[in-house]
Amino acid sequence: MSLQRWLRQVRSGIERAHRPRRQRPAAAGFRPRLEPLDDRLVPAFLAPADYSTGAGPWAMVAADFNNDAVLDLAVANYYDSSLSVLLGNGDGTFRPAADPAPATGAGPLSVSVGDFDRDGNLDLATAGNEDVRVLMGDGTGQFGAPTIIPSDGWSASVAVGDFTATA
Repeated sequence: MSLQRWLRQVRSGIERAHRPRRQRPAAAGFRPRLEPLDDRLVPAFLAPADYSTGAGPWAMVAADFNNDAVLDLAVANYYDSSLSVLLGNGDGTFRPAADPAPATGAGPLSVSVGDFDRDGNLDLATAGNEDVRVLMGDGTGQFGAPTIIPSDGWSASVAVGDFTATA
């Protein structure tokens, strides 16, 4: 096939593709078919709300600390070395943090949640400038005095898991 013949075929194919198509005449009484929209809820967010925590909130974890099937928040506060626990109301809002807030050691940078003593109540672990601290939960959203686990330096984060597989 010569180059010129090939170019003519390409050109005629392009022209055919761009030709307007014939439209069928509309039938008398033709009505477009409309389908109803689903009755789905449109996701929406509540208006922003401010909650007081300690000075310099740095890390946060959500879990059910008072066993009411509603998520609560625990916030590690860097500058005052405290932990703010905000119990959830179940409607997306939270109660103010209890005073006094549990101490976390100097400058907590991380907080994790787990049931460390297997009593069915969630506990917290924080890591900070000096050490790792474990606070045992009592199932009401309150936490006892921290158990201090010294570290050889600056602890930037803490992870939770069953490392010995003794579930």
